[in-house]
Amino acid sequence: MRRSQAPSIKRQLGSSSSVRGSEIGNPSKCLKLSERVSAGPLREFQPQSHQQNDPDAPVPVQNAAVRAKYAVLWNRPNNKKHKTWEGDGTLELTENTVYLRNVDGTVISSMPISAKGVEFEDGMRLTIGSKEVEIVERLDEEVQKEEEVVQKPRNIVKPLSLSSVRKGESTGGLILPSPPNEHQMVFNRDGKAVNPVRVVESVAKHLRTHQKEGVFFLYESLMGFHNPEAEYHGAILADEMGLGKSLQVIATCYTLLRQGPYGRSIARKILIVCPSSLVENWSREVNKWLGEERIFAFCVDGKHKVKDFSVSSTMPFIILSYEMVSTQLQHLGGMMFDVMVCDEGHRLKNSDTKIVQLLNGLDCKRRIILTGTPIQNDLHEFFCLVNFVQPDILGTYAQYRTKYEIPIVNSQAPSASSTFRALGEEKVQELNEITAKVILRRTQAINQEYLPEKEEVVVFCRPSEVQDFLQERLLELYDESEGSVSPLKMISLLRKICNHPALLAAVEDEDGLMERMSEHLPSAGELGAKDSGKLVILEGILKSLQETGERIVVVSHSTKALDLIEGLCQHFEFPSCRLDGSTNSSERQKIVDRFNSHSGDEFIFLLSAKAGGTGLNLIGASRLVLFDADWNPATDLQAMSRIWRDGQTRNVVIYRLVTAGTIEERIFQRQISKNSLSGFVSESRDSVNFSDAELRDLFALAPGSEVCLTHEALQCPCGGAGSIPEPQEHGISLQMSDLMQWEHHSRPIKEKLLEELCLSHSADDIVFLFRNPSQVPQSSSFSK
Repeated sequence: MRRSQAPSIKRQLGSSSSVRGSEIGNPSKCLKLSERVSAGPLREFQPQSHQQNDPDAPVPVQNAAVRAKYAVLWNRPNNKKHKTWEGDGTLELTENTVYLRNVDGTVISSMPISAKGVEFEDGMRLTIGSKEVEIVERLDEEVQKEEEVVQKPRNIVKPLSLSSVRKGESTGGLILPSPPNEHQMVFNRDGKAVNPVRVVESVAKHLRTHQKEGVFFLYESLMGFHNPEAEYHGAILADEMGLGKSLQVIATCYTLLRQGPYGRSIARKILIVCPSSLVENWSREVNKWLGEERIFAFCVDGKHKVKDFSVSSTMPFIILSYEMVSTQLQHLGGMMFDVMVCDEGHRLKNSDTKIVQLLNGLDCKRRIILTGTPIQNDLHEFFCLVNFVQPDILGTYAQYRTKYEIPIVNSQAPSASSTFRALGEEKVQELNEITAKVILRRTQAINQEYLPEKEEVVVFCRPSEVQDFLQERLLELYDESEGSVSPLKMISLLRKICNHPALLAAVEDEDGLMERMSEHLPSAGELGAKDSGKLVILEGILKSLQETGERIVVVSHSTKALDLIEGLCQHFEFPSCRLDGSTNSSERQKIVDRFNSHSGDEFIFLLSAKAGGTGLNLIGASRLVLFDADWNPATDLQAMSRIWRDGQTRNVVIYRLVTAGTIEERIFQRQISKNSLSGFVSESRDSVNFSDAELRDLFALAPGSEVCLTHEALQCPCGGAGSIPEPQEHGISLQMSDLMQWEHHSRPIKEKLLEELCLSHSADDIVFLFRNPSQVPQSSSFSK
């Protein structure tokens, strides 16, 4: 049963050209077509004889041109204040009769009417024969065109190309591709007329070109146009952040809720699963794009359970977090969903995890994964995602690994022979051809015509004397430990030193290493901002921005590092706000809204990458600093996309701070090496595993270095003159060729550039700069 969400309509009948509705909840005032009509009183008539004998019997229909068609809810008349409805249907208005049809097209009631000048309005209630109905919306913007399609013979409908669809937009909205013959042979065996399916105009008018293409792709994938015989139909929408993946999904799902090519709608219930921090975001998105259509979402939380969800034409979306899936499984398992949407779908990269197994157990054959980072570390993750939306398209994992993964990974080794490289490229092309119908990925370069300019800067910061000393001593103790100290712990400690030496004080000492380090560690009172090269650079940026009035987001993967930065802000009385894992979920959006609205004094937003690196829109800031890096490039990409998004009106600058000559520079090089594989199967990347040689490379530091190791690794002869280097014919080590499209700046850096980048206060602490200015047409390797 469905609860009505219709607003109260109290307008009385007059002399206008529309039939008006009456008060909701009062059957005595519910408009009967036998009583009133806008152009004057209807003639009295007697119901047809078949209705007198059996009010619920199917009604014979005479051939007549349909003048208007409406989506409706219907029920037997009752006196309940809050109406519930038995089912969905359509109302067809002909020259002299109005027909009420069920979802399968069966006529369940009808009444004679003089249709001249009659027009129904959304939300009004009518009594049609033995049924009470509520008008949801009008469906027939172009009834005549639908009639033309009805007359076409079966199996000769050609899929509409993108260009032909665009040509048709001005004559009736965004029309989606028609089913190919192969699809009709499977799903339209009884030869029903093929109707045009179109995105409702109130949504279609907001779609940009790339978003329309995304809707076409999702629709074709979910309908199974490419593989009608498959049991599952799904897709991975892997657009980068800020391209409107949620709008594309909502437009597609709402279209499936309203209609289908063979007469009846495709879907009734849509399940959206996302991180808990994005549940409210999704609810707002549904309301934003479909509120005009009176469509809303049911959000599962502590107070609202899955068992309370009752699908209706006004609330067909149910949204819950990944964490809620397991706690609500007993209720979810008993439901059938027509479409499942998994946001931040890279969480499903391992098919052995509990959440993947639970979602696979739900009764839903149409699946969408949304992710800006389809492959984060290796090609096994890629297989898991594809296999989730379309099982068996790549065979078993053992078959996939032998046929694709091993040859591709081997071809990317620096020592790979030309034979192995050629084989790898062949397998990449073959894999791309198979998955092209499953995965759609577009980069942020598409948004350049809609968004202000963006530039990225990698700042290599000179480490302080304390940082140099502590790193050297730590590596000496590691060598003396003869394997008793974990390499992963060493990596963690070295990264803490790069952020600030004070962070070592809070490390647990399980193996006695910190006890030996403590004698070399200055007391907390002796340490300050000057003892971290990155903190010195950040302090200078914040001082410059306070003078300009711009706002900035500072992102860190470490909450302890955020504590230090927050202390720096308090010391200099920089107004700031903060969002991390400890922030109450009910306060998160309030903090974001206040920062974006500029209603508060805070010009610094401190953000934990783990708690808020995805989904947040922080367009109140025009600058962002990534204080430290993660092994996974995708995590940093998510964090850096918080400010260059729809709604941004100012030019944007993104800073990455890297402590020169340290493990941070090695991490940065590894990230660029991974990202340079962007042309291979949606950015395939090798896994983060460490051999002895790789550990030696990671720990091969260059304390106090005045040169940039990354620039040296490029074998670039430019000397850091500040221009984009000339193309080099020789191979570049570490596969970091994307950086050759950036400006290279060595010391001394021009004062004008430092002022432009708000780095004048800390010029002496900068070793090197890579800059990707906005006027360079190539997209950044950090934005892929």
